[in-house]
Amino acid sequence: MLLLLFALSVGALALGPESSSAAFVVTAQRDLNLRPVIGVLSQELSSSLESVWGELNYTSFVAASYVKFLEAAGARVVPVKINRDLSYYQQLIHSINGLLIPGGANFYNTSGYGQAGEIMYNLAVELNRQGDYFPVWGTCLGFELLVYLMAGKDDPRIVCDAWDKADPLDFEPGFNQSKLFAPALPAVVNILANEAVTANFHRYCVTKELMSSANIVDDIAILATSVDHEGLRYVSAFESRTMPIYAVQFHPEKPAFEWNTREKNIPHTPNSISVSSYFAQFFVNEARKSLHQFTSLDDERSSLIYNYAPTFTGAANKTYEQCYFFTD
Repeated sequence: MLLLLFALSVGALALGPESSSAAFVVTAQRDLNLRPVIGVLSQELSSSLESVWGELNYTSFVAASYVKFLEAAGARVVPVKINRDLSYYQQLIHSINGLLIPGGANFYNTSGYGQAGEIMYNLAVELNRQGDYFPVWGTCLGFELLVYLMAGKDDPRIVCDAWDKADPLDFEPGFNQSKLFAPALPAVVNILANEAVTANFHRYCVTKELMSSANIVDDIAILATSVDHEGLRYVSAFESRTMPIYAVQFHPEKPAFEWNTREKNIPHTPNSISVSSYFAQFFVNEARKSLHQFTSLDDERSSLIYNYAPTFTGAANKTYEQCYFFTD
């Protein structure tokens, strides 16, 4: 089973939709963008990173695991800088093909991450309303930020303890008809449902009841739940009913790319990496449906994350193995 699933994952998008070797059923489409570029939202340095690299005048960072996660599925990455004016985000969103909002520490309006995330979310919603397909993905704090914004900035989270916890997903009825999980072959779903392959690192949760009281259940489809260390059941995956907006409370980028020895429960099994790559392949395939492009090749090249060198932050025993730091 393990060897089969490894082959399934590696060949997922290279093979046709009728092939039994694909972990991911791809529907043939015209006008796919085969050079997708996805923006990853940057954020202020955490106190842990600030303690070592704070004197270098870095203003923001992106964990390299998110970049590798997307690159491994066939996309290129542009960092979305914080604390810019509206025109920067307006121009950028028409140049890229999707947005990933990563995990982090704080999303309130006092943070550049929260401000930029809100601007990009609002722009993405408006594009989709106009029929301009633009996918958004939220991971961990990105999940929480999307819920917060969908709830009209009325924070529905509660304190919980799902830190350094690997879990299966408890799927909701009808999940297999969702946009996020309909393309998954049964082997992928079986792993997610029965093995502890999702890496959780969050201290806030959103329950189904809180989502209901926030009046957003008509706008989203709850796809899966999980349980924290204290037995609290919370929402772990959802998608918008009307737009290509997806969110997971766990970290699909960690199994393949994060190796911090302080955090003991990041799953690194072949199956955990196979299902993690499924999520990357799914979102990159969504980005291929966007036909946005930069105004010139030079503009594209100057925006890509290839212009920055990652720092080996794991050598200082930090959460992330590598980070991209920015001064602008």
